[in-house]
Amino acid sequence: MTNYNTIPKIWMLQIFANQNTQTTETSAPGNTLAPEMKTFYVKELLRAAQPNLVHAQFGKKCPIPQRGGKRLEWRRWDSFEKALTPLQEGVTPDGSKLNVRTIEQVLRQYGDYTTISDILDLTAIDPVLSEVSEQHGNNMSLTMDTVTRNELMTGQNVMYAPSVTSTGSTAHTLRSQLDKDAKLTPDLIARAAAFLKKNNAPKIDGSYVAIIHPYQEYDLMRNPEWIDVSKYQASTKIFEGEIGKLYGVRFVTTSEAAILKGGAVNGKAGNTLTIDETGAAAATGTGTTEVGVKEPIVASSGAPILTASASSPVLLNIDGVEFECVGATVAAAGSAKLKIKKPHAALTAGKTVYLGGGGKDNLAVFPCIVLGANAYGNCEVSGENAHLIIKQLGSGGTEDPLDQRATAGWKAFYAAKILMQEYMVRIEACSAMSDIADAN
Repeated sequence: MTNYNTIPKIWMLQIFANQNTQTTETSAPGNTLAPEMKTFYVKELLRAAQPNLVHAQFGKKCPIPQRGGKRLEWRRWDSFEKALTPLQEGVTPDGSKLNVRTIEQVLRQYGDYTTISDILDLTAIDPVLSEVSEQHGNNMSLTMDTVTRNELMTGQNVMYAPSVTSTGSTAHTLRSQLDKDAKLTPDLIARAAAFLKKNNAPKIDGSYVAIIHPYQEYDLMRNPEWIDVSKYQASTKIFEGEIGKLYGVRFVTTSEAAILKGGAVNGKAGNTLTIDETGAAAATGTGTTEVGVKEPIVASSGAPILTASASSPVLLNIDGVEFECVGATVAAAGSAKLKIKKPHAALTAGKTVYLGGGGKDNLAVFPCIVLGANAYGNCEVSGENAHLIIKQLGSGGTEDPLDQRATAGWKAFYAAKILMQEYMVRIEACSAMSDIADAN
């Protein structure tokens, strides 16, 4: 029997330290806990990712097996025409031919990472790797969500909200015409639902779904026709972000819903230019006309603020009309000119010039996307939808000879594609908050 009183203390520490004690850095073959630590960080990544995937949740899922190629193909069978011609006795008709269409998309890879120094890891008050994993979870979520949202924004069916005031209603046919009175209303939602029904769009769990921004939520929820989710959530499965319904359309809200607005034109207060006293007459034809502006089209450094050419035109919004600018004379105040492509409407002195993309006077425009089932598809590679990659200190080899850097990041394969244009419609409208919102 061992007499531990005769053993030096340093040897005792070695004896007890080797009693199969497991640590997070044990490296003996078959005895590492590194996978357990990695699992924790993967959970952190996915936990942070889930709440933001609002746009992706209604797509037709299409997982691709590994080594299944990166070009996606959906097939769509055309419907037969109605057989309205009566059969003739004893005569066989020609019959209908099959026709199938293909819709293609390329699977793409996305990812990001952060480098962490050994000093930061040793001295930070917070658990750096855990925090970084959570931040990358949010980053992954927002990236995939935005990829899906941007695809949905290419939908071809668009409705523009009319301006409804005490004096009547004004219809709009362009985004640039939308003013502060052109808001999302229950009537527009009913029209969108009717459009989808006309196209025989299948429903999602018994309803159509609309994705809106919280600022549009503010506009709708004050309407007496609004039905809050609390009144029916006990009887149905609730979508992520669902807030209520109108006319058979259920609404989900997200701050990542698109906001459309033009950017800066000259870098000065207000980020605008002003048509000078000469103005411009209405012109037609295939050429261009020059319009003088009061402000210089230069920054304080002398660099041009607005650059445009025939091959790279810039869309301008002037008094609710969009113009294609194909050139700009970079000059001082009173000498700067915009070259605008014909045809165009008359421009009067004092009108403000904004970059195109927003509503009238550059108000922020909020697209409300109304969907039926199978309107779009989204794909991931099986087992690779979210892959956390951690490179510990010391893993860099000769590129990191002093073990000073560790990295944590994510990688994913993803694609989204509209499959049925007729199963979706976009309502573009302003909001009571349009004057304070910025493009995203």
